[in-house]
Amino acid sequence: MNVERTIEFILEAQAKSEVRMAAHERRMDALDRRMNGVTKLIQQGTRLLVSFQKETDRKIDALIDGQLRADARFEEAQRRTDAALKGLAEAQKITEQKLQRLIDRQSRNGH
Repeated sequence: MNVERTIEFILEAQAKSEVRMAAHERRMDALDRRMNGVTKLIQQGTRLLVSFQKETDRKIDALIDGQLRADARFEEAQRRTDAALKGLAEAQKITEQKLQRLIDRQSRNGH
């Protein structure tokens, strides 16, 4: 066995291994940079989504408030309408009674 050849083989293998290791480290560094970029994009997207969600929630709350106010106004208008109709119905009864008395009087007088 030739010791010099063995040492030379080991040194060449070590050199090749270091070259491969350096290439792997460069790739890992590139992947780290990409991951950092992706992480930043995800964080920006998350902030944007949170902002949109808050705006959507605010608008939905405004719609709910508006609907509640509209419902209250409608109920009040309905109460007023019901009261007016009740008054009209009572007035109609009185008118009918007066008309009937007038008809009865006219019938008794022979007209």
